[in-house]
Amino acid sequence: MAVVVVSSGCTGSSVPGAPSTDAEADPTLSITELSPVDSALNPSQGTVLRMTLENRGSADREVTDIQLSNTGLLEVESTSCEPVTVRASVEGSPGTYRCTWQVRAPENSELTVSDRSFSPTASVTYDSALRTQNGVPLRFRETDQLDSVESRSFSFSNGELSLSGTYDFPMPLSGSSIDMEVAVGETGRMVETSGPEMTIDYRPEYLVSSDCPTSLDKPDVGNSRRFSCTVSSDAASTERFSPTILYKQTKTQSTTVTVQKR
Repeated sequence: MAVVVVSSGCTGSSVPGAPSTDAEADPTLSITELSPVDSALNPSQGTVLRMTLENRGSADREVTDIQLSNTGLLEVESTSCEPVTVRASVEGSPGTYRCTWQVRAPENSELTVSDRSFSPTASVTYDSALRTQNGVPLRFRETDQLDSVESRSFSFSNGELSLSGTYDFPMPLSGSSIDMEVAVGETGRMVETSGPEMTIDYRPEYLVSSDCPTSLDKPDVGNSRRFSCTVSSDAASTERFSPTILYKQTKTQSTTVTVQKR
């Protein structure tokens, strides 16, 4: 049995008849706008902060909390921002959610030189996921048909997490291990929870064995955590393996409001 090593940033395909689709990450939620209607205010003048969320992914995103902080002397009078389900993208058109805060500048007597510029910050906490749009191609064959085996690699990222792994192509029906590594990116902040901070779902379920972990503690930013999952099949087949990592995430965005002291 010959063994060929293939290493790349995504799944490759050099075996004749092998699936050629790369594993691509499903996009996640983003704050595409946080801006005041009027960025330069007079004392006691009000304005509206507008925020837009976009979901370009294939699954709905549950927003569980929205906060506005770092407002300084700006008074937050009201808001329409609240927990919401941001619908999935449909035919390339992202799901959107828009909301506002009504804020008012301080009176002239409250202002000092250092209190003329404010940077309100919106924080959005939501249920996020790292999933592939099309899965990692696996091929299962009888042991006596494994004449040539490649060592393949895959990797994909949604900007919050990245997942990479190595596996044999094709694999014996009896089973083979997929070695994976998850890393935390610099975008946003993963929310600490009372239970496991990341849960893992595998599709199709009938491929995976009991040794495949269903939860992980998050690694620190810039670090990674390794795990393995054994997959097998009852019959010769070509499958698309889709591990999904579920977690809670917070993203922030700031804007600037200036008050002219008189």
